[in-house]
Amino acid sequence: MKKLTHQDLGMFTGSDTFHKWSVLSKSVLTQGAKYVADNAGAYWLFDELDLSLKNTGEHFASIEIFVDQESRTYIRIDNGDGEQIACKKLNFSDFPLDQFKLWAVHNGTAYTFMLPSEY
Repeated sequence: MKKLTHQDLGMFTGSDTFHKWSVLSKSVLTQGAKYVADNAGAYWLFDELDLSLKNTGEHFASIEIFVDQESRTYIRIDNGDGEQIACKKLNFSDFPLDQFKLWAVHNGTAYTFMLPSEY
């Protein structure tokens, strides 16, 4: 697994290719989101997000992964207007960044997960 940095993620500014990561999901990843999944070993994250957003009816979601002062990792999802959709404490995480943001946009069928810089 390659080390993932915020600087690496800055190179993604749009995506013309979308990637399915699971036969169990119709959602897709942009090039930047796939880079995160590949280089952080984080396909589990997109499985988790896809399940959390399924059947919510939300067209947009802002996702934040963060580590608190006690080294606990959380995933917080809101609708982009600050209204929380879900917040989950992870029992274990090897995600390499202490703070990370991601967006999900409903594409008519399922969700497209992307870095904010790719919108």
